[in-house]
Amino acid sequence: RSPSAGKLLQYLVDDGGHVFAGHRYAEIEVMKMVMALTVEESGCVHFVKRPGACLEQGCTVAKMELDDPKKLHAVQLYTGVFEPQQSLTIAGEKLHQVFHTMLENLVNVMNGYCLPDPYFSSKVKKWITKLMST
Repeated sequence: RSPSAGKLLQYLVDDGGHVFAGHRYAEIEVMKMVMALTVEESGCVHFVKRPGACLEQGCTVAKMELDDPKKLHAVQLYTGVFEPQQSLTIAGEKLHQVFHTMLENLVNVMNGYCLPDPYFSSKVKKWITKLMST
C-alpha cells in the first residue's frame, strides 16, 4: 500500500517477480522526493497500478503472494469497550462556528461514529435542535 499520496515512478522488480523481506519493490514520488516501497515478507509481487499512476494514501500498489502463507495473521474483531466520549465543546459562540460544529458532529454520526447507547439519542437530538436553530 502507498504510505502517502504521490505518483508511482517505477517498479524495481518484474511483475510476478520474487522479492525477499526488507527489499524494495517500487519507488514513488511524494512532494518532489523519491520514496522506496519495501516488502515485509518474502514472496512474489503482482502489480495493481501502472507506473505514472497517481496514488492516494493507503491505495493498493501491488499484491503479494507470500512464500509462507502461515505468516499472514487473520484480522480479529475488537470486542472491548471504548471509554465514554467527553462532551464536545462548541468551537466558538458565533453563529457559523456553532453551525459547523453541530454539522460536523452529525456528519460523524452518519459516517458510523456513534456514542454509547445512553448518550446517543440525547446528544443527536441536542445537535439537531442546535443545528436547526442556527
